[in-house]
Amino acid sequence: MRRRRFLQGTLAGLGTIAAIGVTRRAEASFHVAVGDVGTDDFAPDGDSFLRLPTLHTIGRRNPDGGLDWEAGGLGDQPGQLNYPKGMMDDPLGERLYVTDTGNHHVDVYSTGGRFLFQFGARGSGAGQFLFPNDVVVDRAGIVYVADTGNHRVQVFDANGGYLRQFGGFGQGGDRLNGPSALALHPDGTLHVADKGNNRIQVFSLHGVYHGRYGGSGDALGQFRQLQAVAADSHGRVYAADRASWLVTMFGPQGQPFLRFQPRFADGTAAVPMGLAITDDDTLFVAAVRGPAGYRAVREFETALYIPTAAQAGRSSKE
Repeated sequence: MRRRRFLQGTLAGLGTIAAIGVTRRAEASFHVAVGDVGTDDFAPDGDSFLRLPTLHTIGRRNPDGGLDWEAGGLGDQPGQLNYPKGMMDDPLGERLYVTDTGNHHVDVYSTGGRFLFQFGARGSGAGQFLFPNDVVVDRAGIVYVADTGNHRVQVFDANGGYLRQFGGFGQGGDRLNGPSALALHPDGTLHVADKGNNRIQVFSLHGVYHGRYGGSGDALGQFRQLQAVAADSHGRVYAADRASWLVTMFGPQGQPFLRFQPRFADGTAAVPMGLAITDDDTLFVAAVRGPAGYRAVREFETALYIPTAAQAGRSSKE
């Protein structure tokens, strides 16, 4: 059974729009985190099937559209949050790991909303963070954190014990510049949205560098401002570009084969800010539009985008 993955997104001038976790399609439920935004609801149209809680909180949306629970609230005390961005649950579905970006640590809750513990603190040492943006948890319960301001990925055990780190600021080889999102690939690698370098870096789960794809530009497979990344069970990778307003799809070997612009129900273009994929490989795109920061989540069946043999072609990894 594939794991749950969480959406995230930031809108310049307004702060985070939301981090939204998608469970198995049959459950029709979501986890959601809201940071510093001007309103706490989706607009009431066909896209808006999720009602958001108040600012700087996390919650769980039930199949009826209501919230089962809400936790957090602005602050720096245990159980409070400041600009939560990334989330993922553990393999047993018992713990929810949240990057508390503004407080520079990771908070851990039960999936029922009870605060359990936190780890990390502001700094650049081992186990410390500077504006962490995302977190993923592998099938063994190992936790990977995009330590964005320190330009690295840090790895922890399930209880927040520091294990290792990789990356570091730069442009060449295994270097990173503001990693903003993480995706666990079914081949056992970790794909990192290297936002400042507009590329996706590929590492083993132990931090061994495997290659990269993407790059700055307007051509298929390139980015203007890489924001988020997700992977499905077939090894296809989806990358959101908040500057070009496009989602690009890559084959299992990193070859780009298609890109599309998400749109709202009324046909207007949307800015993709976050991505999540359910167990049945349905892609969800968190998006914004307009100066008021309208927010919504659109659903796409990834099966529509299976590459042909010609499109699958040659790998663009370097």
